[in-house]
Amino acid sequence: MKDIFADLLKELSEIFDTDLQVDVHHACTLLFDKKLPVQIQLDKTETMILVGSFLCPLPPGKFREMVLFSALKENYKIPPIATFAYTDKNNQLTLFRYLPIEGLSSKKLAEFLAAFYELAILWKTEIERGNANVVALAIPSNKPSIFEIPKP
Repeated sequence: MKDIFADLLKELSEIFDTDLQVDVHHACTLLFDKKLPVQIQLDKTETMILVGSFLCPLPPGKFREMVLFSALKENYKIPPIATFAYTDKNNQLTLFRYLPIEGLSSKKLAEFLAAFYELAILWKTEIERGNANVVALAIPSNKPSIFEIPKP
């Protein structure tokens, strides 16, 4: 499966017109618009690709509570683009999604990465502006998924 992942990254390199390589951890980091690093990583079972990003730090207090409450509401949209989480290791809001590698084309992955970036940068920007209620601005989820990738 590592070859499939490497092949996907090679094809993505052509789509994004950049050189993408698998590192020793079976991962690759994309930097979108010099604003948001997004990591793509093959999981240990080699059946899933993890796409994830640290969005921004959340300082302790009421603001963090409000952002996390908004993120929880976003997580229950159907179908969700990705899942929000909080890591206390570095006090950051994260966004991630596992995608099954079987049947995943570079085109579908590129489309997913575009939607992932759109959601991630919206949240990052609004939180940095001090808006804790980002869910009200978020991408509507009542439209069908353009990716046809079932949630695991």
